[in-house]
Amino acid sequence: MSENNLGTDAGQFTYRETYYPSNNYDANLLIHAGYVTGRWDILHSTFQLNAVVRLEVSDQNTDYKLQGDRFKAPFRQTSIEDAFLLPSANLKYIISDKHQSLLSYSRTISRPSFVEATPFRYQETFAGFEVQGNPLLINGINHNFDLKYEYYPSANQLMSLNLFAKLLKNPIEKIIVASSSSTYSYINTESATVLGVELEFNRNIGDLLNSGNEILANMSLGLNATYMHTNISIDNAQNVAGLGTITVTNANRPLSGASPYIVNVDWNYRHEWVEDILTTLTLTYNTFGRRLYT
Repeated sequence: MSENNLGTDAGQFTYRETYYPSNNYDANLLIHAGYVTGRWDILHSTFQLNAVVRLEVSDQNTDYKLQGDRFKAPFRQTSIEDAFLLPSANLKYIISDKHQSLLSYSRTISRPSFVEATPFRYQETFAGFEVQGNPLLINGINHNFDLKYEYYPSANQLMSLNLFAKLLKNPIEKIIVASSSSTYSYINTESATVLGVELEFNRNIGDLLNSGNEILANMSLGLNATYMHTNISIDNAQNVAGLGTITVTNANRPLSGASPYIVNVDWNYRHEWVEDILTTLTLTYNTFGRRLYT
């Protein structure tokens, strides 16, 4: 097509930009917080207790328009306002210079993203299913527990084993609405649980093999492996604002997006060719188990 074919005369092509209301929006998240922290050494620093109490006030707003709203029509708004008291504490038991264990608890918040909480309708991929946010979403609360053992063979080496659990209240899950359009959306469910174990390993290969070889002394091996079990209960009677009731194939199932296992491995080789010129060669490998999409 040449420029001569563009114009307003008969037989010519023309184009114009149309107004799409959902492209016109304003989103903001304001978080105001204050905290008090303290540390106590117990039994000549054999035990160390760290505690924090944080007060957090948040205001999440999105001003938006829907398809059909005119250019000069007033903005609609979704708003999530909350105030939370978020305590956390960890107790460290120093067994020796190279061994220690930790017991910790924390309370955290999971907030919906702007598109999850606003009734925009959009497609994640070309010709894919439509997704629409749910303005009825609220913030979720997480209770996190950890019991960890750490061993430090040297300053740059680590071996650790961590047992963890999470109790989730009002977690946000992606679901499909029972309608002819098969629209995806998001809901808060009542609760969910996460139980798992994590192994972390970072060792110098020369030290690990008790070898004085210079090449092996410049090599290190890292591993991070996690296995976890997740469970959530979904209530089919829930509604999504403006769309209707939801439909699920399994009322009890794993959390969407959560893999039963995750493994990361890295191998590093450091070599100093001349003084002050250091090169690091790294090979990495990652794998994870099957994840539920929705």
